[in-house]
Amino acid sequence: MFPTAAWPRDAGPALFVPMHAGDEILGSLTVANRHDRSMFTVVDIARVKTFAAHASVALEDSRRQAAAHRLNTLDEDRQRVADALIDTVVGRVSSACLRLHGLLGDSLPAEATDRIWETIDELDAAIKFVRDAVFPTP
Repeated sequence: MFPTAAWPRDAGPALFVPMHAGDEILGSLTVANRHDRSMFTVVDIARVKTFAAHASVALEDSRRQAAAHRLNTLDEDRQRVADALIDTVVGRVSSACLRLHGLLGDSLPAEATDRIWETIDELDAAIKFVRDAVFPTP
């Protein structure tokens, strides 16, 4: 073993216990005695292994919490975008439909009235599509 700045010069017996979650290696827990101390006992080894197992569970739990937080943030962003989309785009398209409805009160040729109704139907279908895409029903 090569000494590094983080490894004490007076290190003696050492334990290196792997930390893992399922098949994934998270790291290792290292415990060292000074060179003038005795070897680790079976009880010491069992304690270090137990501690490493608990630390692995804590690390995995922390990762899961971070992942859940990221998902919550994404969901909040999606909801914010959805609300903005509904408020602006659907609001403007609905307003255009109402203006077209207002034109129907004027005396217009039958062909123009039919084309306005077709346009209103297309805009209503577009509104429904946007609402269904943003807020899908199960």
